[in-house]
Amino acid sequence: MQTPSIDRGKSDSSGQDQRIRAKTPRVRWRFIDSEAALENLLRRDLRATIDVAWLEIMPRLREIVADGSGETAAHASEQLSSALASLDPDLSWEFHRGRAGKPPRLIISAGEKRRLDPLVSEFLGRAPDLDSWRLHCWRPAVSIHEVEAMVALRVGFVLDTNVCGATRDASGSLVVTLPSGAIPVESPAEALRIARDAVRKCLGEEVYFRWVSAVRLGEVASESAFSMSDLPAVVAHSVEEWTASLPEHPLFRLTESLRWQTLDRSAARAHVGPGRSDLIVLTTIHHPFVTGSREEPSFWSRNYSRHGERFLYLKIAKSEAEAFDHEGFEADLASQLLQEHVGCVVGSGFGLAHTYHDLAVTDVDRAVAVTRAVAEAHQVPKRAWVQFFDSSWAHEWVGLHPESPAPILIDS
Repeated sequence: MQTPSIDRGKSDSSGQDQRIRAKTPRVRWRFIDSEAALENLLRRDLRATIDVAWLEIMPRLREIVADGSGETAAHASEQLSSALASLDPDLSWEFHRGRAGKPPRLIISAGEKRRLDPLVSEFLGRAPDLDSWRLHCWRPAVSIHEVEAMVALRVGFVLDTNVCGATRDASGSLVVTLPSGAIPVESPAEALRIARDAVRKCLGEEVYFRWVSAVRLGEVASESAFSMSDLPAVVAHSVEEWTASLPEHPLFRLTESLRWQTLDRSAARAHVGPGRSDLIVLTTIHHPFVTGSREEPSFWSRNYSRHGERFLYLKIAKSEAEAFDHEGFEADLASQLLQEHVGCVVGSGFGLAHTYHDLAVTDVDRAVAVTRAVAEAHQVPKRAWVQFFDSSWAHEWVGLHPESPAPILIDS
C-alpha cells in the first residue's frame, strides 16, 4: 500500500537489467576459497559495486525524506532501484520515514529469492554510519486493515478477511486457505497471487517464507475457520507445537533408535530440487525434513532441529575412471562424524549421474573437515561437493578435494 510514510521500489527486470541479471556472478560468501582466483576477483568487484551503491543510495534517501511524495522523491526512488539493480534485479527496497519518534527504517528484501540472503547480508553489513536508522532484510507484518487496503488498491474490492483456514503438513509448515470467492478476479493465477501477497503481508516475510508451504483458494470448513487477523497467532501456536515435537537431542545421539526407509523419487519430492534433479531412490531416516512438498521455494534447517543442526548433502559425480566404494565411504564417514560428535549420516541416494549422502551436522566447519579427510582416504572422485538444503545457502558449496571444480548451480 502506497502511503506518505512508506516508499517502495523494485529493480526493473527489462532492458539493461536483463543484461545485469545474466552477468550477476555467483560467488560464495560463507565458504571463501583463497585459491579460487576468479571467484575472489568477482567477490571483490561485487563489494566495490556495493560500496558505490551505498554512495548513490544515501543522497537518494535524504531526498525522499526531504521532499515527501513529490517529483524529487519519485526520481530518487528510480535511482535507488537502479542502484540495487546493479547488484541483482531481484532485490527490492522499502523505506519507512519513522514518524512519532521512531527511527527511519530501510528494508532491502530478496523476496522469495532466498539464494540472495548472503548478498543482502553483505550489502547491509557494508552500510555507512546511518546514525539512528534501522536496516532490515525482511518486510514486517502489517495490520489486517493495511492488507485489506492493499488488495482494494490493487483490484478495486475489499478482501473478506473474516474467513481463513490453516492446516499443518507433514514437514511442519502450514497450508493457508482462503475461500474460493474471496478474490473475485477472472484469472485464477492472479487470484492466487493476490492471496499469497495478502498472507505474506499479514505474517511478514520472515514468518511467511519460513513457515508457509502453500497458499490456496478453496473451501474452508466452518468449524476450523478463523479471521485472518488471527493468522499470526495461529501460526505462532502451530510453530510452538511443532518445535516441541522435534527430537530432544541432536540426531547423531539418536542414530541407533531412528527408523530408516527407502523412498522412490515420487515419495522424496522434497529432495528432488534443482541440485538433485537426477535423484531416483533415497534411503533415509524417517524424519520430517524429507517429507512433504513445498510450493513456496524455501527450506530452513532450523525448522527441523532444536539444536542448530544444519542439513546438507554430498553430491558425487559417477565416474568409471574414479570408481570408489560407495558403501565403505559412507560407513567410514558415519563413524568419523559420530566419533567427533559433530553429526551423522541421515540419508543415502542414487541418481542418474550422481550419488548422494545426506548429513545433519551441529558444526558445519568441523563436519566439512571430517568429510574431506574421509573423501581423500577413500579416493572419492574429484567432481564431488558439500552442498546445502537451506535455500539461503543455495550458492554455497565446498569441494571435497582442493582441486574439485565448481559445481553447476541451478536456481529454483
